[in-house]
Amino acid sequence: MQEKSKINTDISERISIVIEYLNLTPNSFAKKLGYERSQTLYDIINQKSAPSFDFFYKFCNSEFSALINTEWLISGNGNYKKEERQLVALPKDNTKELEMIRDLAAENALLKKENEELKLRGRVHSYRHDNLVAEPELKQSAPNK
Repeated sequence: MQEKSKINTDISERISIVIEYLNLTPNSFAKKLGYERSQTLYDIINQKSAPSFDFFYKFCNSEFSALINTEWLISGNGNYKKEERQLVALPKDNTKELEMIRDLAAENALLKKENEELKLRGRVHSYRHDNLVAEPELKQSAPNK
């Protein structure tokens, strides 16, 4: 029975380390994990209860799982901070995407030009319509005799 008590003590201490590392209070940590009442977390930290599956589930699905090594939190093995993995960008053949972008840019330029021409035609048509003047009818005069 003493072994179980030791495990709970160790996990409680590790949870306290996590809270301190994240620069949070137990209350804010509990709220961020989705607990309505922070008492659950205080009971774990003060070793009144052991962390449940629910606690670890909430932790693993929280923003903190990207920073804290879950294996360390549960077992104490390894480092508490997750190691940053070096990502290497592999060259990608973007030829098709670049061609599509060029085609779309050319089409966009053509549409802009057509749009401007239509606007200009609309202005000219509107101007002519607004300034229509009826031409006087020419009276035919009788020929001089």
